[in-house]
Amino acid sequence: AAVHATASKQEGEKAFYEIVSWTSGEFLIEHGAKKASKSSLSGDTMFLLMEGLRLMDETSEGAQAS
Repeated sequence: AAVHATASKQEGEKAFYEIVSWTSGEFLIEHGAKKASKSSLSGDTMFLLMEGLRLMDETSEGAQAS
């Protein structure tokens, strides 16, 4: 389960949604037995991912309408 996300100066869900929209760059996913020192995500990981993809789709549709 995703428990923490940080991107730029954002943390939590906003950071998660920003990361989902990246098309290039470097990022780090830490997984395994080590427990995260911070917990900024409380939602279900699949829900967060689907919502992030929905937001990307809305942004893409808005850009095409312009």
